[in-house]
Amino acid sequence: MLRPAHKKPADRSQHPLPTLPITPDLWRKIATSMKLSGQHAVIVEYVLRGMSDKQIETAMGICHSTLRTYFDRIAFRSGMRGRSAILRRVLAVSQEFNA
Repeated sequence: MLRPAHKKPADRSQHPLPTLPITPDLWRKIATSMKLSGQHAVIVEYVLRGMSDKQIETAMGICHSTLRTYFDRIAFRSGMRGRSAILRRVLAVSQEFNA
């Protein structure tokens, strides 16, 4: 069985990422508290930046099925399913740290 070739990561200088709506320090605390691995944290960060699946796939150089697998693993580990649940959880955790 042939595997599809992995895409090359996009040149980020041509397409700058949208600004993250929270500070980098707070984001690290949130990612740690949610027990996100490195790749999972990157994907959730991209979701926070408002990126579509296609934009995330291009930025990471992965295919759609790989991204879906990452989303499934994030859901399994954290109990979050879907973008809105991820955003609600991040907002709730960020409010805990800001309280």
